[in-house]
Amino acid sequence: MSRRKWFVRALVFTVVGVCACAVFLYQRLTNPAAVRQQVQAKLAAHFPGAHIFVESARLRILGGIVVNELRLARKDDPDKTEILHVPTAVLYYDKEKILEGEFSLGKVELFRPRLRVKRARDGSWNLQGIGGTLKPNIPLPILVIHQGTLVFDDRGEGGTGKTAELTDVDIRLVNDPLAVVGIEGSATSEVAGKLRVSGQWQRSSQEITLTLKAQHIALAGIAMERLEKLCPAGTLVGLKLEGSADLTAEVAYHPGTAPPLSYDVHLEVNNAKVQHPRLPLPLEDVHASIRCSNGDLRLENLQARSGRTEIEAHGCALLPCIEQNFDCHLIARHLQMREQLFACLPEKVRNLYPMFQPNGLATFRADVSRRDGAWTALPSGEPAGVQLLPEDMGVSFVKFPFPIDRLTGTVDMNLLTKLVAVDVTGYTGPRAVFIKGTWKGDGPQAEGQFDIQATDIPLDEKLVNALLLPSFKKLAQSFNATGTGDIKAHIRRTPGAAPGLEYHNEFHVRFHDCAIRWDQFPYPLEKASGFLDIYPRHWEFRDGRGTHRGAEVLVQGGSLNRESKLGEASPGLALDITGRNLPVDDELHRALQPMAQLARSWDTFRPGGTLNFRAKIDHRSLSPEDVEVDLDVQGCTIEPAFFPYAMEGIKGKFHYQNNKLEIREASARHGQTRVTLDSGTVDLHRGGGHYTDLAQLHAEALVLDEDLLRALPKTLRGGAAAVQLAGQVQLKTRLVVAQAGEGALPDIFWDGQLWFQDAKLSTGIDWKGVTGTAAAVGRYNGRQLAGVNGNILLEEASLLGQPFRKLQAKLQVRESAPEVLLLTVKAPIFGGDISGEARPGGVEIKGHVGAVEVELPFAREADRIAQDLQLAHRNTLAVNAEEGVQFLEGRAVRPAQPEELEDVEKEGQVTANEKDRKITMKPVPVIVDPLLQIRNRLTGAPTTDNHEERLLPYQGAK
Repeated sequence: MSRRKWFVRALVFTVVGVCACAVFLYQRLTNPAAVRQQVQAKLAAHFPGAHIFVESARLRILGGIVVNELRLARKDDPDKTEILHVPTAVLYYDKEKILEGEFSLGKVELFRPRLRVKRARDGSWNLQGIGGTLKPNIPLPILVIHQGTLVFDDRGEGGTGKTAELTDVDIRLVNDPLAVVGIEGSATSEVAGKLRVSGQWQRSSQEITLTLKAQHIALAGIAMERLEKLCPAGTLVGLKLEGSADLTAEVAYHPGTAPPLSYDVHLEVNNAKVQHPRLPLPLEDVHASIRCSNGDLRLENLQARSGRTEIEAHGCALLPCIEQNFDCHLIARHLQMREQLFACLPEKVRNLYPMFQPNGLATFRADVSRRDGAWTALPSGEPAGVQLLPEDMGVSFVKFPFPIDRLTGTVDMNLLTKLVAVDVTGYTGPRAVFIKGTWKGDGPQAEGQFDIQATDIPLDEKLVNALLLPSFKKLAQSFNATGTGDIKAHIRRTPGAAPGLEYHNEFHVRFHDCAIRWDQFPYPLEKASGFLDIYPRHWEFRDGRGTHRGAEVLVQGGSLNRESKLGEASPGLALDITGRNLPVDDELHRALQPMAQLARSWDTFRPGGTLNFRAKIDHRSLSPEDVEVDLDVQGCTIEPAFFPYAMEGIKGKFHYQNNKLEIREASARHGQTRVTLDSGTVDLHRGGGHYTDLAQLHAEALVLDEDLLRALPKTLRGGAAAVQLAGQVQLKTRLVVAQAGEGALPDIFWDGQLWFQDAKLSTGIDWKGVTGTAAAVGRYNGRQLAGVNGNILLEEASLLGQPFRKLQAKLQVRESAPEVLLLTVKAPIFGGDISGEARPGGVEIKGHVGAVEVELPFAREADRIAQDLQLAHRNTLAVNAEEGVQFLEGRAVRPAQPEELEDVEKEGQVTANEKDRKITMKPVPVIVDPLLQIRNRLTGAPTTDNHEERLLPYQGAK
């Protein structure tokens, strides 16, 4: 019984002791302070270069050690920047070894750890030197990470300069086999989404390789602000993405190499859409392969579309400043040329748009290389540049905006030399246009040379609008040219020239098969040809030739003023025009209408026929009145309105300026009559009318024919017709004609002289062998004679067989009695004189015959005439200005001998007068006075009643 009790007691005490020991051991092993101390000591042994802080640690009843708030920082970091932060960790130890006093971990689980891996500017890593020496023969515990965060911060030279972060990291690290730690798991990237992670850690070499893969990444779900963390600031503003991508990233850590960390990220993009303000076009159907390896970013291949445009590209760049260091090879086919496209391109390419203003489709190719922000040669050694290959493209060059389409050729830009080389062929209609040239440099120092050449180009509004200077454009429009021309344009830009004077452009046009009708002289020309050369400050026209209705016109010309003070082209022009067989018709008359005053001179002189001429025209401005014309004429006819006497074979020199026509060395013919004019002027009034002063008018072999009679004023026509002048007659006079306006009567003044050589005339009785001269000055006011003063000197003449010598006569017509001709004749050879008055047209005639002696032949002729007129002692003989002698009451005495002459006083009456007139005659052979037969020789009106005073030239209003 006692044994039994002692056994029971012993068993109880044993159990109590065991429990007490167990409690002691549990308290010893689960003491948080002790556990924390042991854990911290264990970690410090594994990470001797790190400062380790553990907030608490305790054993779990079911096994394992729970560690809270584990933090790790570098010991040599004065700021103690946190490298690792583990809110909770569970350490699974080997129970067998812990009883033996050895703390050995079999597995470690980290919950929500955050590891920050950073590379400094010097290339050092924050994890270097914090780990101790690992024993490769001792297996490492299994490491399991739950919902971890891994932050990569690359600040080293050549790095990205950005921070990448992986969240929801679930990774398992297993040391099997002993030399290798396998890594498997997953993570989430803000950019790539869910990632599969795999890799290895070589324990002996400390090398780590990781592979991260992500498939079917939804690009539309990527937040731009997250993606921008990996790119330079501001580069992704406005970026829009759609589509999907596959990502493969390989990260390797090789201690002892420079740099120890390397990475290779490969991105495959499929069926994506991309829009960005810096992209020239929105892209669709994008397929791209992108690789980023150790700061080297490569676009291995890109294919995309944008409408009809097809894009292919590949290239590379260096991080972090990809815009400073890159190579790019891009080709865009069927690219629509528009301003928005060029606005997104580099400046050198962007400047091409305003220069050429392209439109339509083209292929754009870029092969460029940039290092440290400067363009450099391609790796192949070829120069970096861009190229434009027109497909269905049109251009309009800014300095010669002539639209050209269907371009082929190339536009190359060398980015190293800043040289743009253009070699293209385009078309305007069916005609080819060739453009070749270069453009070098930027800004004020830019230098350009372009040559444009085309043949058989239509002369239309497109070509005229290509002339930029308004003065040249207006001038070209004024010619109304149609047809074709060959064009050569030379565009030159001088570097460093003053503003406004940078360009020195020349345009050379060869016209052919043209029709021209110039606004300032709208005379139509067909089959016109010539050369037009336009320079910056002037233009020239040479070898111009055209025809019209059998006429040929030759033209030379150019700017009147080569350069103005303001540097603008002068609108003035100078032309040298030669015409052959030109019809003087209504078309030519209409062509003068823009020059109103010159057109009125046509109405004044009424030209006709055909002419040859040479005209020099100085047009100081485009005003029709601001013109100076020098004209040499041959061949046409004129019939002046103020003296309608047709003259042909006109030849002379004419100068027109400021509404004044000057005439020199002019000549003409009318039948046998030859008329010359040494000088003369015609002042043309703006309101119509003219003042014509023909200072030295000559007429040789003057014939008083029907044409000349019709040209005389009506009041002069009868007397001139009665004279029946014939023979060798010459005229020299000054003729002044003034006409106040259209329809007004002309006012005519003359101061001239006639020469007779063996001429014939009639004063009712025929005069023969008349040799001498007659001079008169007078004025006809359009209605009547306003005054005539004149003298006649006949060296010899014969009347009824009776010779006269040194016959002198003085004639006068007064304004107060324009129908009365006052005539005084002295014939010293007969020892007497004759004076009297004549009233032509059937009005009064009276005269006085002084004592004269006549020869018998004259007396017998007079007697025969008297017998023919049936004169008797008291027969009647009448005198009429229109019909000559009819009858006159009187008595005729014809003595048998001259010495039997006796005084006879005769009272007679002229039947045309109501009042008797007394005629006193000294002894004469017959009663018939030859002077009574003079009919209406002069009509008009004098300007003064004093017949002794010489008339002054008429000074009518000019």
